[in-house]
Amino acid sequence: MICTHLIAMSGFLESVALMPPLQRGFLAIFLFSGCLCANEGETFSGYYAYGFEESRFSLVGSKERWWLDKLPPCVEQTEKVGGGTPILFVEVVGKLSSVGKFGHLGKYPRELVVEQYLSCRKLSPGERSGLYD
Repeated sequence: MICTHLIAMSGFLESVALMPPLQRGFLAIFLFSGCLCANEGETFSGYYAYGFEESRFSLVGSKERWWLDKLPPCVEQTEKVGGGTPILFVEVVGKLSSVGKFGHLGKYPRELVVEQYLSCRKLSPGERSGLYD
């Protein structure tokens, strides 16, 4: 089985070697573009606050604020709770943008594009202390 694949591959490589340089370049771009697009998201854990024109996320231990592109599934649980900006603890799989201007009026330096929510819960009053001051 392995020999069959090697023979097939060597035939492919021989035919590539006979291609003009420009066609080889296009083939290389085509073959490697799948690798570049297939990168998987990372896991992020932190605090999410939302409201009118606001969707901010901060990693645990960081004061930097990022724009979060999707509402968490547990938002309905916290909307009915009064007393300030609703803050949730979320764990997501997503991709972080490069530095730019995101969110309302471009006031966030990065955007976290969520692929999947792993967990979402409201904070207890003691956990809120010092967040987003």
